[in-house]
Amino acid sequence: AVSTKDTLTSTTSDKNGRRQELARKDLASPDAHYNAIKSETDDEEDEIARVESSSLSTNRSRKVKVPRRITGEVPALKKLKKIELKPDLRVGDEVWAAWWENRGEGEVCQAESGGWYPGRIKRVREQGGSDYGPQRYYDIEYDDGDELHGVDDVYVVRKEDYELSTRENVARWKGIALETDDNSTDLWAKRMGWYSVTIDGDDYRFPYLSQALRAYDDSVVRSKGVNTYPSDLNLAEEWKFSKRIRKQDAREKDARTEEIARRLKGCSFNEAYGRYSAQISFSGVEKVTKNIGFYELKADAAFAYDEAAKKLGVAASRGLNYSSPDEHLDVRNREMEKRGISVNIATVKAKVADKTKDYKPADVKKKSDSTASSSDGTRKKKKEKKKKTPASKYELVTFNAGNNVFDTRIVDPASGRRIFLGSYEYASDAALAADLGIRHLRANNSIVNFASVDEYHEAKEEESATDTGKCSFTVAEIKLRVHAALKSKKTKKKSPAKSGPKSKPKSTANQAAKTNLLCPHVDPIYNALETKWG
Repeated sequence: AVSTKDTLTSTTSDKNGRRQELARKDLASPDAHYNAIKSETDDEEDEIARVESSSLSTNRSRKVKVPRRITGEVPALKKLKKIELKPDLRVGDEVWAAWWENRGEGEVCQAESGGWYPGRIKRVREQGGSDYGPQRYYDIEYDDGDELHGVDDVYVVRKEDYELSTRENVARWKGIALETDDNSTDLWAKRMGWYSVTIDGDDYRFPYLSQALRAYDDSVVRSKGVNTYPSDLNLAEEWKFSKRIRKQDAREKDARTEEIARRLKGCSFNEAYGRYSAQISFSGVEKVTKNIGFYELKADAAFAYDEAAKKLGVAASRGLNYSSPDEHLDVRNREMEKRGISVNIATVKAKVADKTKDYKPADVKKKSDSTASSSDGTRKKKKEKKKKTPASKYELVTFNAGNNVFDTRIVDPASGRRIFLGSYEYASDAALAADLGIRHLRANNSIVNFASVDEYHEAKEEESATDTGKCSFTVAEIKLRVHAALKSKKTKKKSPAKSGPKSKPKSTANQAAKTNLLCPHVDPIYNALETKWG
């Protein structure tokens, strides 16, 4: 920034230069010279005023003040005893109290069966007592003229606290915790409770919500000072902030809200209904999609998706749209402001609760469990089979987990080549094939599985008793398969190289199919394949 002194020095030097230029010129009249000098003087004064004004305005814009409370009574910070926690309402206080039709005095009623209405305290009576003070009964005169006598203190709330607790633009108060005493005989301590705030490492308890909120806000302003933003406080309307702070806080809040609104998922606009539909999908045995209803606001449809994800137990894996209730309210308020409409959030929450009341984590776990069982069932079944007839029981027999069969391979002692003798569903059949192959190659020093055919039949009978329904081969059929496999290995010759275009290669799958005959009745099929491929 250019100081006033430097600006004035520059202006004076420019003026002297122009005067010297005028002196060198032959002016037509003294009036012209006077008018020129006067114009320069006026320009100098205007420049001084402009620089000073700019300097003052810059200083004002840079000056930031600590937020100042303009309304609201700040409570004193002190440790309250149990007997001081219960609200002590007086005659004439404005309250909200429960109302029931045809309720007799002293009759215990549930607040859920009635409703809450504004009124004033007409009379107060005290009876008995507990660790939290005496039980109080209030005679309420409602604003519509009705009266109700003997209303328990748990069903009477100070007007300011009721209005704060039912604010639609606030989902959760900052720094406030509601505490109750489940072991107390006092109904107020069990149901209503008090409010706790942690300030400078100490816990303070307050009987009224408004007191707790203001105490927390004061502590935030004391700790943050000029860096306090309206979004840091619960009751920002009770404080005066500088325009710069308010604008900056609004810009940051709008940016956060816009980013959240941009990445909302689980909701889409339905042109037929002219509203947003909420859906959630998850995969089980098959893909399952649950419809969560139609909503006027996209923000509410995204909220319905979040609630469904929480109840279905997929919030961690699928992710949520909102990390806190405040984000939902910020997004919906912004959407309502843009569209110029208003939607009651209580109605939306009731609708979402009704739509998702039957959603349980078991809905997903059952599907995922069945999916896991379907994907692992074959593997578990094969493991069980392998355990009953382990491949290590027989030589030259391995278990093929992919096809749930036993493969037989032997080694030709003359050439060292491995020869595949086929696949069998019974391990005993595969072991007999290995023995027959070894004997055919006259490898008498090789280990065999069965010393005689009778031993094979005993093992086959024992195995088939536990594993029924499998494809079984006779000894003669196994001999034919072994001889065919050995013969194909001996007669196989390398084809001479040809200069022309390469012939179509044989399919690996079909080539394996020729020697992997699972059952005798499928032989014609493989013969047809062999004919087709030449």
